[in-house]
Amino acid sequence: MTNSCEFCDKNIDNQEIFRTDYMKVLCPHRPVIDKHLIIMPINHVGMFDELSGDEVLDCFSVIKQIKESFGSVYGMIGYNLMVNNGKKAGQKIPHIHIHFFPRFEGEIISPFKAMSDQNNKVILSEQELDDKIKSLKNVRFYKKNPSP
Repeated sequence: MTNSCEFCDKNIDNQEIFRTDYMKVLCPHRPVIDKHLIIMPINHVGMFDELSGDEVLDCFSVIKQIKESFGSVYGMIGYNLMVNNGKKAGQKIPHIHIHFFPRFEGEIISPFKAMSDQNNKVILSEQELDDKIKSLKNVRFYKKNPSP
């Protein structure tokens, strides 16, 4: 892995849905499926095992909050978490991040099929990304989520 970090070097604040003391949740510019989110530490941390105990606890609290919110707001019936920890495991950005893939009854494509089929790749325009972020910010995920 290189020393640069796409998450730290680029301004991705416009993709942020909410943050806690240790984590931030982003709407990716290239979502794999609808409502795909990325959970990552605010501070630069390269690998999952380098997270502090407080960061780990906060991360799993965030996952629980997303699960509860998506279940009640969107009718999510399950979810997948994906973490690539290390270059050999497929980690391309040297900043640990967790992909949250909500699953729904009657979904058209699974996130794993979408990732393996180049024809299913979606890149949102700036307007589409802004619209998706505004919609997701209306969901109350966490007590510390500021009002939109």
